[in-house]
Formats: sequence, structure tokens, C-alpha cells
Amino acid sequence: MKKRLLITAISGFALFTGQLTFAQNSIPNRGCGSMEYKEMEERNDPSIVARTAKLEEEAKIYMENAKKNPTPQAVITIPVVFHVVYNSSIPSQNVSDACLAAQLKVINDDYRKMNADASKVTQTGWAALAADCQIQFCMAVRDPSGNATTGITRTASSGNNWGLDNKVKSSATGGYTTWDASKYFNIWVCNLDDNQGLLGYGQFPGGSLATDGLVIDFQYMIGAQGCGTAPYNLGRTATHELGHCFGFKHIWGDDGLGAGGQCSNQASECNGTDGIADTPNQCGCHYGAFTAGSVQTDQCTATSPGVMWMNYMDYSDDGSMYMFTNGQKALLDATMNGSRASLKTSNGCTPLTVQEYLYSSESISLFPNPSTGDVALNINIPSFSSADVTVYNALGDAVLTRKNVSSLGSNNEIKLDMNSNANGMYFVKVQTADGSVTKKMIINR
Repeated sequence: MKKRLLITAISGFALFTGQLTFAQNSIPNRGCGSMEYKEMEERNDPSIVARTAKLEEEAKIYMENAKKNPTPQAVITIPVVFHVVYNSSIPSQNVSDACLAAQLKVINDDYRKMNADASKVTQTGWAALAADCQIQFCMAVRDPSGNATTGITRTASSGNNWGLDNKVKSSATGGYTTWDASKYFNIWVCNLDDNQGLLGYGQFPGGSLATDGLVIDFQYMIGAQGCGTAPYNLGRTATHELGHCFGFKHIWGDDGLGAGGQCSNQASECNGTDGIADTPNQCGCHYGAFTAGSVQTDQCTATSPGVMWMNYMDYSDDGSMYMFTNGQKALLDATMNGSRASLKTSNGCTPLTVQEYLYSSESISLFPNPSTGDVALNINIPSFSSADVTVYNALGDAVLTRKNVSSLGSNNEIKLDMNSNANGMYFVKVQTADGSVTKKMIINR
């Protein structure tokens, strides 16, 4: 198949669609669908235009006030949930837990300026612009219902080649439905449409909470974990798309001209702006790898230190992007104190207490249920030491008792032998020092 890159302008600039073709099965130039997705949102819901403009104006006012009255900012922690949606006939799309953990580490390092390649910013004056955005991410440990979670959902689907139409974000269309986006950052991992050459896309502030989050192609994550394809195998696609979720525009301003960082001598090419004062003006996006410290200039910024090809919001290869600026951090602060402020009070990163685990639907499980006799009781409670297990029939009579259960075996399981009991409904009570929980069990031979 041929790969193509779509470049579309943000609302307010001229629309341009460029198509680049690549050889069969070749890796595309970095393709971000965030602007095209934004335009699709606005067509489907025109009220987003006014809402986005209002949020941008509020962010501008916040940044102006913060500049006049700077105050220390605490590091913000945001809970993340990864929704892995994979084609059931293509196991490689079901990326590993290790891959997702490695991806989480990359975005944490990049947004905290803890990335190993941060020292490569050596152009005159730019090291002072490189920012610790003072935001970090955790894998969610409790879900929207208050139950324990790994922060990962997995959905086997017949779908493949997902696009910009939000189908991957809904269980009704074969994907996985958004967790409450006011409390969680949703990240969908799937196979994006090969014919569009997209690596990912993120939703700007102002869109619907029902679709909020970002989508990344499973092939462009972490190469060291087997889920990344060079040159987009260092996890920077997620870093880039998260930037859009915080309100960052592409560094060249999305005027749609000058693809590949080259100008075509049209005066309008230098009118596009990302709205960030400390990112230099430039003609267009940059593809490929660049030597650390090298100076690249163009018609819009013709003198050293040149354009900022290493900014996460350009299109350079993963190994050639390694900084956000203080100006971008200021916008992130404004977003986190404005349209995304609710994320700061989310309890998605707060582990459940033992008492909460007891009442969590995940704390006690019975399998199989219904059963013909032998039942495995699984106890998933932190710091579990011992419990009394009692099985009652429908009349409230105890028919099986296990005292001081402390050894659960390799799968946290104990066996309940119900072979001598009649068919019907039973109740299994697990009593611990911190409380008790009861589950219904059916015996049906």
C-alpha cells in the first residue's frame, strides 16, 4: 500500500492538503492527524469554534497574569488509562504491559525534562528555554467506578485501520468507550489507517469529553519493547500528541505551507504562528534526523540559532526531538488551571485502601460461576494475611467453613468443594480483620 501524509491547517488559516507517496510498506514521514481531526470536530459541532476561542483567550489572560505575578507551581500528576484495541487475528497489535509502561516513562521523562537527550540542546540561548513542564503521569490504579485497575484495558476487535472518526473510542463501534475524561487521560493504542500514514492524533481542549484523549499507532511506540518502528521508536509520538491535548499547536503555525521545512517564497508562509513567543517562526515542518546542536535556518528565521527543529511539536524523527520551551510550559500551566483543571483533583492515581478493596468488584471472584461443584475462590486484597471463609445456603445455613485461610497458592486461590451440596444459590462470605465481603455463587449440575 502507499502511505500519504495529510497536512491541514487550523481554523483561521488557509487550508492546504499535501500528499506525499512512499514505496510499498515503507515507513511514512511523521503524520499527525490532530489538525485534520480538529477540523472534523468543528464541522460536526460548530459550537467548538467559539468554545475553543474562549478557552484560548482565557489561557492568554492566565499567562499574562502569571507573568506579572509568578508563583511556584507544584508538580501535577495525571492518571492515564491505555485502551489497547487490537485486531483479534493480528496478535502483535495487542502490545505488552511492558511496552505501555515504557511509553509512560517516556512521556514522564519528556514533560519533566528528565529525558536522557535533553543535554543535546546546545544552540545559543536555547538551553535556557528548555522547560521542565512540572507535570507527570501515572498508570491509573482505580477506575471510574472506584474499583482497582491496572490502568490498561484490552479489546479484541474485528476492526482494523482505525481513522479519525472516533470509532476506536466507542465499544459500540468495536473500540473502547472513553473513561471520564475529566478525571483520566485516555490513550487509545490501535492500528491507524495505513492509507493515511498517521502516527497519531490528539484532541485539543474544547472538544467533547466523550472523545477526549489521544490515539497512537501501535507500531510507533517503544522499539526496545518490540512495539516501535524506526525512526519513530522512542515514544515521542505520544509526547507530541499529548502536547496537542494541552493546547500546543505545531511549531511552524500550521499555515500548511513549507512542508519539509522549506519555503516556496510565498509571503504568507511566515504568517502562521503557534502562539508561543519563545519558539522561532519557521516555514514549515521538519522531517528526518538532525545533528545535535546544528543550526537550521529558513526564510522566516534566517539567522542563528535558527529554527527549533528539536521541539517536540515539530515533525523530526524521534531521536531528533527533545525539548519543550518555557512558553509552551506556560500554556500547559494555563490549560491545567483552566479547561483541564478537573484532572488535578482526580483520585485515579490514589491506591484503594484495604476497606475499599473489600467492596471493589475485583477483590473477590469465584470461578466458574455457575459451577457444577469445584469452585476457585480468588482473593485480591492488598496486605492480605488471613480470612475466614463461610459458604451459606439460601436459608442462611452455613454449609462450608474454612478458618484462618492464609495460604492461597500461586494464583491467590483456594478451592471450595461444593460437590456434595444441592443445586441452588449460595453466598460466600470472606471475613478479614478489615471487614468482610459477600459474593453470590450458583451450583448447577
